Amino acid sequence: MFLQRFDRGLRLATAKVCFLITLAPPVLAWAASSHDVRGTVKDSSGAVVARAQVILHVEGQNFGRTTQADGTFEFSGVVGESGTVEVNAPGFATTAAAWQASDKPLIITLQPATVQQSLDVTSTRTSILPTGVDNVESQPDAVVVSDQQLEEWGPLTTDDKLRLVPGFSLLRRSGSQTANPTSQGVSLRGLGANGASRALVLVDGIPINDPFGGWIYWARVPQSSLSEVQIVPGGVSALYGNDALGGVVNLVTKPAVQTDGNIEVSYGNENSPFGSGWGALRFGQWNLSGSGEGFRTDGYIDVPQDIRGSVDTPVNVQYGSGTAKIERLIEDQGRVFLEGNLYGEDRQNGTPDQINDTTIRQLAFGTDYNSPAAGLFTLRLYGGTQNYHQTFASIAADQDSEALTDVQHVPTQQMGLIAQWSKQIVTHLTMLAGLDGSYVNGVSLDTTYSHDLPTAYLSNGGTQETLGSFLEGIVQISPRWSLTLAGREDLWSNYNASSIRIPVTGHETSTDYPNRGQNAFNPRITTSYRLTDRVVLYASGYRSFRAPTLNELYRSYRLGDTEVLANPFLQAERFSGGDGGVRVTMLNNRMSIHGSVFGGIVEHPVENVTLTSTPTLITQMRENLGSTQSIGFQLGTDIRFTNRITLNAGYQFTNSVVASFPRDPALVGNLIPLVPRSIFTFQGTWLAPKMFAVALQGRYESNEFDDDQNLLPLGSCFVLSATVSHPLPKGFTIFFQGENLTNDQYYIAKTPTPNIGQPILVRGGFRWQSRR
Repeated sequence: MFLQRFDRGLRLATAKVCFLITLAPPVLAWAASSHDVRGTVKDSSGAVVARAQVILHVEGQNFGRTTQADGTFEFSGVVGESGTVEVNAPGFATTAAAWQASDKPLIITLQPATVQQSLDVTSTRTSILPTGVDNVESQPDAVVVSDQQLEEWGPLTTDDKLRLVPGFSLLRRSGSQTANPTSQGVSLRGLGANGASRALVLVDGIPINDPFGGWIYWARVPQSSLSEVQIVPGGVSALYGNDALGGVVNLVTKPAVQTDGNIEVSYGNENSPFGSGWGALRFGQWNLSGSGEGFRTDGYIDVPQDIRGSVDTPVNVQYGSGTAKIERLIEDQGRVFLEGNLYGEDRQNGTPDQINDTTIRQLAFGTDYNSPAAGLFTLRLYGGTQNYHQTFASIAADQDSEALTDVQHVPTQQMGLIAQWSKQIVTHLTMLAGLDGSYVNGVSLDTTYSHDLPTAYLSNGGTQETLGSFLEGIVQISPRWSLTLAGREDLWSNYNASSIRIPVTGHETSTDYPNRGQNAFNPRITTSYRLTDRVVLYASGYRSFRAPTLNELYRSYRLGDTEVLANPFLQAERFSGGDGGVRVTMLNNRMSIHGSVFGGIVEHPVENVTLTSTPTLITQMRENLGSTQSIGFQLGTDIRFTNRITLNAGYQFTNSVVASFPRDPALVGNLIPLVPRSIFTFQGTWLAPKMFAVALQGRYESNEFDDDQNLLPLGSCFVLSATVSHPLPKGFTIFFQGENLTNDQYYIAKTPTPNIGQPILVRGGFRWQSRR
């Protein structure tokens, strides 16, 4: 107990220190004095362009800014006599202008783009593309969410913000603000999650899927440090291997290219303070950056008012995260860095006896080197430890009492390696090759209880290793036609797996599971064709896989009155699918519409299958079904009515059903649990220069079921969010945000006791951005 208190105090103290460190770079930024670079960005009609990305290139260094509501930008304290200013904005072609120290404020005029540009490089795993190929052609249906959008969107947490992207969802409708981390697995395009993600989540290219269970701790990455989020749907195992069954989500952090910083502080109802900060210091060829974030909330009771009992208490969380990074630039050709991350959280899960807490420590080392002759080389080494603790209880039918059933502790260790090379071989061909691997060791240590007395001590776990190598070619066949081919061979193996049970009274029993392994070859082909300057057609075909996690193989758990048993004999999931679509720009590039169709079959998907069901207990086991099938389409539009008023909307329909299950044919045709057929989202913004900005967002989901037999419907839900902000001098902005503004009551689970989602949550605060 003392060690747990010490560990909890250490992780929260470290997060606070990292947060305070972020205050230092902005303070130093004010002290510097040198040249100032100012300007205004306009379109061809003379109207100002707000929120354009401005990059200043000077003496081998890059500095970034975003234009204000009046189209202006400013770089203060620039060391150098000349350089180049590069401007990017949605719907416009990239424009560059020369800068001299003696220049007056710049006026940069943007011209319409022939095809909407994207910053995404995740889909190809390299930023080096053949001449004539832009990133929107390499993966036209990829989505890039900017840091500006993340600030505008009303939900508090990163995962709830990303739900505004059609096709992005977690296992349940509840997010990381209150939900248990084991329900935060990611699903794209309706493949469904099972606690474990069916998509790979990266931070600057390094995986953050929980090494034991596959879910995501979203708050590990402070929001203030995010530059953008890249979402690539569809099977991408051809490049990323295990976990990229249904796509990739890459959280990209801000580069430390200059002394800079930003802070956000807010407070909301349910006694919910939030703080996040990021800062960077630049000393010649050395960069030092740090970020931190903290949050707590009293939460809410997630059992409906009419059936609550005396045992029901609020679900809530408090967490702290901190990251520190030191980086050495190698002239203009590369860098070497060392980064450390610490995260800790404590959660109350709805009754006094049900809690969980987690501590994560990770170190990462990396280097990039770009040789004009040999190509770009990238290396990442990462590793860390994790401790997860949770308690489970049985709840009486009248919700007035509970009984402790299990105390669980899960220590995990992991290591990983990523190495790759890419080069433009000839003008119209880029090649990429690489390998990566991981090692995970974890065990679930349980103490079971009956009538508040321990009955047995359990140990279930093992070791898992993965290794893969990949090759990709990106070809510009003609000025209008591009083609990407990729293939990868993966091997995963489990060994040293066992199950030990030591009853309080009786004899010890143990089972040693045989070593197991599987291999998978995963190809992918993507092609796009510019039918005209404003119309792009694209199509992809792929095969991908996901190995079962140690959690699915060896850890059982309980949620309410539903018990889910582990299965040490699970096989890997295999996904074969494809997609195709069109993107069209019109109205002088003020409007774009896009549509796609997609479909595929998952062989041996891992799902929770009901074994028995009584009024007091539902018992399920993780099993490989025969196959599931997901078919659907997606439509979307982006409209820029003026430079101050924009609207984005998207709709996705997915029919995800059980296609085969020889052991229980009655499940065939049932909808995959927790996957709605229809999702509709919209985001609208209105900017009034130097006065205020208003952003409104909404998400609708149709009915979904919480069980494999489709007997527990959750119904539909709609969540409305908004942000109103007002700029102040010296880089400050005040804002007010709200989510579930209509205070709708919607269901997030039935276990079989129904649970409801987050009620209305409003907050106010301020942001500060260094003007350097």
